[in-house]
Amino acid sequence: MGEIEQRITREACTAITGAIEEAGGNEVFFTGMIDRSGLVTDITLCARGNRTAVP
Repeated sequence: MGEIEQRITREACTAITGAIEEAGGNEVFFTGMIDRSGLVTDITLCARGNRTAVP
């Protein structure tokens, strides 16, 4: 198991990756919810950057 999989669920990671791809690789800002073991399980996209600004 990779280090990222010890900190975030595969589903949350997929959601983050998809949002970054949709933003054309520009910076995005997320908040996340963790479970009792400290694993990030839910992601909320809060802001997107663009070519000249970041959130």
